[in-house]
Amino acid sequence: MMRHEVIILTEAGKSYGYGHLTRCLAIAQGFKENNVNSHFFLRGDSQPKMMLNEFDWQSIDWIEHEVDVLGKIVILDSYHTDEEFCKKIFNKADRVLFVDDNNRVPYPGGYVLNSVIGAENIDYPLNDKITYLFGPAYHPLRKEFWHVPDKVIRRNIEKILITFGGTDVTNETPGVLRFLTNEYVNLEKHVVIGKGFTNVDEIKAVEDENTVLIYYPDAATMKNEMLECDVAISAAGQTIYELARVGVFTYAVKVAENQDKNLTRWMETGFLSPFDTSIILPEKVYREKACIIGSEIIDGQGVHRIVEILAND
Repeated sequence: MMRHEVIILTEAGKSYGYGHLTRCLAIAQGFKENNVNSHFFLRGDSQPKMMLNEFDWQSIDWIEHEVDVLGKIVILDSYHTDEEFCKKIFNKADRVLFVDDNNRVPYPGGYVLNSVIGAENIDYPLNDKITYLFGPAYHPLRKEFWHVPDKVIRRNIEKILITFGGTDVTNETPGVLRFLTNEYVNLEKHVVIGKGFTNVDEIKAVEDENTVLIYYPDAATMKNEMLECDVAISAAGQTIYELARVGVFTYAVKVAENQDKNLTRWMETGFLSPFDTSIILPEKVYREKACIIGSEIIDGQGVHRIVEILAND
């Protein structure tokens, strides 16, 4: 196995969300399993200590203040770097993995990871200096999702999970919970509260006696909630891939313009449906089908494939 150290340049916080950090954390966990150290450098407006308690990390604007990457493996996951910055990193590092969702800039070389469903259909430029890692087979899930027990599909729906990431930037949770408390009184509503939520009072104002608020869950808690709940309502981002891994029938809500294609492609697979207020909870046969589809698309081994490729460069 390589003896290099890994430098991870990414961002997190209320203004950025936590999706970039979550997938970089998963890759770092894969390297750690192979006794390779990772060091995180974070741009952002919060301190995600709980997420990074097993790694060295530093809060720094690494675009403005140069980080030493000479001869190291670099993971770069950001929506805010330009072509010139990517070239600078590529020329100094031993090898670079650029994490990309939509062919954002012309990358100079190295590895480009786009693990969203349908990534192979995006018109990336041909470049013999680039190795593309496309599709859900390479999706980096946190270690808690590498191995998942078979999900029990109950005959009747008893519990529903509401999860809008670490920030709920578009304030979806109160409205969704209000709808469920009005229309599905007897259901247990499990509501995830992220560290970046600014709408907790609004959420509490619409909870009922069957509402369970889950504050700042770690990956293990999230996996257990997904295994326990029969249906989920989620933003159409990174959490969809964890829900698919566990096999939870999901109603997805678009909370950003760049989620359109991701939502459409997942709908085409039959795994999820878009959320609206004419929601009809699915019968067991449909939830069983979704469970099979999701777990076949996301097998939990993406991190190992990424690390193996970088290790053998």
